[in-house]
Amino acid sequence: GTVGVEGHETVAEEVAEAMANPMYAALYLISIIILAFHISHGFASAWQSLGLNNKKYTPVLKMASMGFAALMGIGFASFPILFYVAKMMGADLLNWNM
Repeated sequence: GTVGVEGHETVAEEVAEAMANPMYAALYLISIIILAFHISHGFASAWQSLGLNNKKYTPVLKMASMGFAALMGIGFASFPILFYVAKMMGADLLNWNM
């Protein structure tokens, strides 16, 4: 691959290599799932800390918290999935020649 400064791999290459490894990708995905649950709870708790916890707003804020956490989780989970699929297809995501 491309060699960075001082003859070392670039950070992007190290990430691509790690995310193409099924074991690292699985560990990363599990971590992201746990993080998404944590974000959901934290986002909902932040609204409660601001005093917006009443019967009218709480269900909406909980749904918004779950939606936000799901979007964040899907976004971060896309990286190992993208790199793993690219490896299976033989694509080089870091060196596009357009």
